[in-house]
Amino acid sequence: MNPDEFSEIHNINDKDMPIQIDANEQIEREKRQNQNSSGIYVNQKLVYVSAQDYGKLPKQGSRIVMDGYLYMVADAIDEGGVYTLTLEVVRA
Repeated sequence: MNPDEFSEIHNINDKDMPIQIDANEQIEREKRQNQNSSGIYVNQKLVYVSAQDYGKLPKQGSRIVMDGYLYMVADAIDEGGVYTLTLEVVRA
C-alpha cells in the first residue's frame, strides 16, 4: 500500500496505516442502502489494508475504530497478504 499512489493514511484502532477505500464500490452500495421500517440505515465501506500493517485478520462481527468512528466488520478476507474488509456503520 503506497500512500503516494492510491492509498491514504488512516487511523485504525489507534494505529496509522496506509489503506485504500474503494469509493466506486462504496457509491454502488450506498445506492442499494437498505432502510428498515424504523428509519435505520446501514452504511458500508470497502477497505483494503496490508495484512502486515493491520495484524491478525479481524473476525466477522468484531468492532474496529477507523478515524474515530466505530465500525463493525461485516466481512474480512485475506487475499494473499491484503485484507479486504467490509465495514458497516448503523445510522439513524
